[in-house]
Amino acid sequence: MTEFATIDAQDTHAMGFTTTTVSNSHEEEFSTFELKYKTGVFINDLVAKATALNDLSTRTDAYLYELLQDCYESFLVINNPNSSIASAAQSQLKKYCDKHGIKSSKSSKLTTKLLNCVFQGADRSKISTYGYVLKYAVKQQVASGELAKEIKRAGGIQQIKKASFEESSEKLKITTANQLHKAQTSLGQTNMGTVEVSQATGAISNLKTGDQIVLIATVTADGKFVIRAATTEAHVINAAVLAVANPKAPEPAKATTETA
Repeated sequence: MTEFATIDAQDTHAMGFTTTTVSNSHEEEFSTFELKYKTGVFINDLVAKATALNDLSTRTDAYLYELLQDCYESFLVINNPNSSIASAAQSQLKKYCDKHGIKSSKSSKLTTKLLNCVFQGADRSKISTYGYVLKYAVKQQVASGELAKEIKRAGGIQQIKKASFEESSEKLKITTANQLHKAQTSLGQTNMGTVEVSQATGAISNLKTGDQIVLIATVTADGKFVIRAATTEAHVINAAVLAVANPKAPEPAKATTETA
């Protein structure tokens, strides 16, 4: 009994020591991680890795994929609304931008700010391409430490950009089509009057009932319209319909200064 009791006591003591050691190690690790973001060290680390791309020995797809993975993981940290680290890290990012003359505004996306800092001086098209990769990773919810593999699996950076661009273009087409349908419905309920064209030539002569046409006219001194030209081109009509549905606000008049 005594021997087992002694062993239990020793095991308990050993386990307690191990738990304390692990706990302290975890706290130290978390403290280092937190300090890295709150002091802006994470930006300097990423910039150093990006600078190393100038070296032929590191100018490889594998190295770039790993770097974008690091950028993605930093983005997840500084974009976490539930993290106390995020706001401090974003503040450090802004300070870095200001210090190095990197232009950004409140409307600038966080991914853009981060990549502009990391790849400062790089071609804009490259930074834009890297942005597509981060957007892709966020949308696909790529797990931490897996982006480099995912880029390779997806066919590379350019393939991800191409797929993202095609997806964005398709969404834009759908959005425009919906806006056009809504605008056409509203336009069909509007009547500003009737215009008679005595000389039905060109595009006008081939029109059928219900067809649409864009007339180009000028206003005379007595308030009448002189029809100068007409077109039935679909893209012109669609653009005109959308313009009428979403008129731009007039620009404020520029102040003039008088000179003596």
